[in-house]
Amino acid sequence: MTLILAFAAKKAAGIVEKAASPGGIYFGTGWGPLTETSDFLGQLFASGEQFASPTDFIGSVHNAPASQAAIELKATGPNITTSGGDYSFEQALFSAALVTKEGDDPVMVIGADEYHDLLSPRLDPFSVAEGGASDGGAAFFLSPYASATGLRLVPAFLSYVPEGGDGIPPLIEALGGPERICDRFGAVFAGIPASTRPRGELCIMSFLQRTEFAGVIFDYRRVTGEFSGASAVAAALAIDTVCRGVVPSNLSGKGKADLDGKGILLLGLGEYVTAIEVIR
Repeated sequence: MTLILAFAAKKAAGIVEKAASPGGIYFGTGWGPLTETSDFLGQLFASGEQFASPTDFIGSVHNAPASQAAIELKATGPNITTSGGDYSFEQALFSAALVTKEGDDPVMVIGADEYHDLLSPRLDPFSVAEGGASDGGAAFFLSPYASATGLRLVPAFLSYVPEGGDGIPPLIEALGGPERICDRFGAVFAGIPASTRPRGELCIMSFLQRTEFAGVIFDYRRVTGEFSGASAVAAALAIDTVCRGVVPSNLSGKGKADLDGKGILLLGLGEYVTAIEVIR
């Protein structure tokens, strides 16, 4: 999945030459390669803990997909894997923003997670919530410090929120205040994990009350399903929506909604509160 996404992102960026390589790879995954993990553990237990596959072991670690992508794409720069549950993709994007500097080559940022029949329900019981098993991901070939005329995917906020806390006021402040939010964004794509849905819905209410935001609110996990890489899929969907300039009716819930040249704010609302700006 990760390799397919990486090659697709490179092609979508218009970079088809074999010599053109990303300056680094930043990979976010909640649980890593579960198939290889299951294969390794299965053989280990079946043999009374005497034999195990070195190949499966190497493939089971969280950063194995990013390493394979680096080999295939001939990336020789930083190779960083983040694994922070539902916000692994956001962490990868933040890492890319922190490490890269103006003038660096474009980097690859990927978020992906697979569903495994045996391990997923055990590791994350909510992975089968609200519609059953799902998995997926997305990859982006990003230029550091892209010009204001291009489409940008900008990490803007990431903060842990203790139980009973409200992470919305500092998020609003980090985004420049209610007026800037309403002026800059025509829609909010909200990621509310099933494991923290009551908290996430309270966050949405707090956000709306404090900003008086009147645009579309799209609860994207109702569509993508419950997996750690869902925010990467939502980011790809947000980019496509901004390019088209219209939120389709099946996302808005109330007919087509024109963005009027504005961007989309991608929020993660749960144990951590995050914000990504999708803007021109």
